[in-house]
Amino acid sequence: QQAATKDEQIQPIPETGCLIKGKTWVGPLQIDADDVEYLLEVWRNRCAVTGARLGTVIELVRWDILKPSVCQNLVLMSTHAIKEFDEKGIDSVPEHVQSTITNRLKSCRVDAYA
Repeated sequence: QQAATKDEQIQPIPETGCLIKGKTWVGPLQIDADDVEYLLEVWRNRCAVTGARLGTVIELVRWDILKPSVCQNLVLMSTHAIKEFDEKGIDSVPEHVQSTITNRLKSCRVDAYA
């Protein structure tokens, strides 16, 4: 059996009870139904990358895989945008759109009780 490389090692995060496996945050979803409704408003029911809305399947995706799935790290994307995002990462998103997304994430409330 081969030893795990540094990127494959699991590192516990005591304050959250979650883990970072390699370069990916692993843990439970950190939002509830009210947060989902809030995020749909934040993203105006549109794909944050393309602006697509009607006839588009959209999902919430973590913007930074090293961070948990909280309101300040979830972006609404179409399945097409997700596919590119999964393959190329943030480089699949034009810089001006990256800036817009980052600014909108900064404006998100901390949690459902804010």
